[in-house]
Amino acid sequence: MRRIAILIFYTFLTVLTYAQADYTRDLDTFAATLISKHKNLFAHITKTQFDRQIEETRQQLKNGALDKAHFIIALMKINAQIADEHTLLFPLSSGKFPFEFYFFNEGIVLVKADSNFKHYLLHELVAIDGTPTAEVLARLKTCIKTDNESYFKQWSVEYINYPDVLKGLDIIHSQDSAIFSFKSTDGEVNNVTINTQPKSAPPFSSKKQTGQLRYSQNRNYWYSLDTTRNILYFNYEHCMEDSTLNFSDFNTQLFKTIKKNKPTALVLDLRQNGGGNSAILSSFIKQIRSNYLNTPHKFFVLIGRQTFSSALMNAIEIKQKTSAEFIGEPTGGNMNHFGELRTFSLPETKLFITYSTKYFENWKGKEGPLLPDYAIPNSSADLLNNQDSCLEMVYQLYK
Repeated sequence: MRRIAILIFYTFLTVLTYAQADYTRDLDTFAATLISKHKNLFAHITKTQFDRQIEETRQQLKNGALDKAHFIIALMKINAQIADEHTLLFPLSSGKFPFEFYFFNEGIVLVKADSNFKHYLLHELVAIDGTPTAEVLARLKTCIKTDNESYFKQWSVEYINYPDVLKGLDIIHSQDSAIFSFKSTDGEVNNVTINTQPKSAPPFSSKKQTGQLRYSQNRNYWYSLDTTRNILYFNYEHCMEDSTLNFSDFNTQLFKTIKKNKPTALVLDLRQNGGGNSAILSSFIKQIRSNYLNTPHKFFVLIGRQTFSSALMNAIEIKQKTSAEFIGEPTGGNMNHFGELRTFSLPETKLFITYSTKYFENWKGKEGPLLPDYAIPNSSADLLNNQDSCLEMVYQLYK
């Protein structure tokens, strides 16, 4: 029996050492690849600081202190110090919780869910496995860059759905399920045990239906004429060609509509645009510069936390070259940033890492996000009341 026990012990030790060695390979691949291929890995963190954090993580692995979830968090914490909005780790979990949250001024609110939990839509998240939301956010701030509040708001609600992230931050006790505490608009708190779903699970079937114009179509770009106010609304949701209509033809139609209907104002909505190819919008920017709508109180651009990358570059160019007034909240991307992504993968965890190969100085001397001229609080009341406060501001300003 003793020989068997010893054999089992050494077998266990061998397996444990192998697993640690595999995560060490991931750590080495992570560090070596970023050092050799990132455009400027040490723009915000010194090489000494980076090397020290890598070595601390290596020692934790050697001591058996990191399982997969805690190892992922260790990498995320290092990545947060790199502070490049385009250098990210994916996927961070093998499963997901069946929710989508949004960070409103009032708190974190459930906006999409599996149909089994649709009665919790628009309820505020107040705790996960007993950890208050404020503490959840405090722990997430250790592994998400925080120089841009809009960026943090966008990514924090993304990571809340990843069991590995929550487990690695010691927020949940099991990666298979967690207790989510929701508070209704009348103050009632419900504690609900939620099981993790596989990533292959169908898309969410329930969301808060809203009358907001920006959600009325699902295309890369489209426009709508408000005949009552004679305002032309142009939603540019993705910086990429639409399979049903190339942008050149779309832009021709747009300006034909402007010429025919002589709208009093034009609204360009970039709030949901996370980027793509910044060159696609160039023909629009060129034409709007010489159009009668390029006048104060006639041309408005809506921006927000999802305005990122190429969409942000478009917004900056419009800000520099036109009379457009900007409405909304600060952009999720910083004006000057690293980009032009490449990827690599880690051998054991199978994470893939995006990293930047180019620096974009879009506005020399500027720091941080692009700020709106008119800041609009992002309130859940808009969803509750089927209104859009950004468009309401347009209606107050246009002439």
